[in-house]
Amino acid sequence: NIRKGLEQEIDDEAERLRGAVTAQLEGRLTDLQVELDKITNRVVADGLKIRAGQLGTIVEVDDRLEEGSVTIKVRL
Repeated sequence: NIRKGLEQEIDDEAERLRGAVTAQLEGRLTDLQVELDKITNRVVADGLKIRAGQLGTIVEVDDRLEEGSVTIKVRL
């Protein structure tokens, strides 16, 4: 039946398009997660610097935010 064949083609194309859109959204979500991780690392590092300054004199700060690492030397 022609109608049944056309409906199947429509369903197949709709599924293909859903897959393509899903792949695009997943890629964008990955990009957003990277950006959110950078922002989170920066906020945490800034908070740690503020707290370290409250504890004593900050002597040295080595923040490697790309690696998620912050080292703060404080003179008490």
